[in-house]
Amino acid sequence: MAENKLVPIAIILIAVFLGAMAANQMGWLGGAGTPPSANQAAATGYISTGATTLSFVTADAAQTGTAVTTTKQTSVNNAAYTTGVTSASPTDVLSILFVNNTAYHNAYLATATVPKSPTMTIAQNLNKNASITMTVFNTNNQVIDGATYNQSVTTGGAYNLAIRLDGQDKTSTQDMVCILESSDGTKMDKMTLSGLGASYVGMAKPSSYALGGANSQVWVYNVAPVAGAVSVNGVIGVQSKTSQTLAGTTAKITCLTEEYFLDGTTGKVVYGIEDSLGAAKSLASYTKTITFQ
Repeated sequence: MAENKLVPIAIILIAVFLGAMAANQMGWLGGAGTPPSANQAAATGYISTGATTLSFVTADAAQTGTAVTTTKQTSVNNAAYTTGVTSASPTDVLSILFVNNTAYHNAYLATATVPKSPTMTIAQNLNKNASITMTVFNTNNQVIDGATYNQSVTTGGAYNLAIRLDGQDKTSTQDMVCILESSDGTKMDKMTLSGLGASYVGMAKPSSYALGGANSQVWVYNVAPVAGAVSVNGVIGVQSKTSQTLAGTTAKITCLTEEYFLDGTTGKVVYGIEDSLGAAKSLASYTKTITFQ
């Protein structure tokens, strides 16, 4: 008889337990009680009935624990970018431009989906702007300085000039566009750039780049980032035209950093050195002049 009395007691305890679980779950869905953590939400299938609060953590990409101040320009579900967005609805898709544009290059998060959770923390690292050193050597391995050491030339001559880019610790140039300019395109047949992760773009100058003179000619290359305290080596190839000498002319290499920015005309985030109206957007530029004698 004692065993028979235990059965209804067990059933009652189970019913109370299940009822408590149901009430707690209903509290989550209806807004009462304590919301679950993000892990609990994922495990229980929790669905937020309100907005998800957004928080942002922006830091130095190369120095752990160093915070970076940014302005956030956010697009929600491909709408126009705006500042001051601090919440969004679950399943919204965010695109975020993190703007510092002084000591640090801007950064861009193309896609972030808002979770079914009360909060969402978005972390983004930014590259600190570099101060690199650019050195060009003549064919005698002397540093070209425009005074004591230059590049001696002959009629129709061709020359390979070593170039070295020295980086800075815990910084990065990001990708760069490098422009080779001859001061006299009537005498220079072509200029080339190899090494440095360089790839040829063409002979059309960027709109924001100002030529040195009426006879100038340019050759444009994309160049890989110089990140950290490294030395990167390349070669500038110089070819004068047949029966022409480059004596008395100059050449110049200018490297411009590529940046993420919001184009004011298109309303889109762009990665490059200038906007659609030709306004310069690079955070840094590095230049070296080569004198021929």
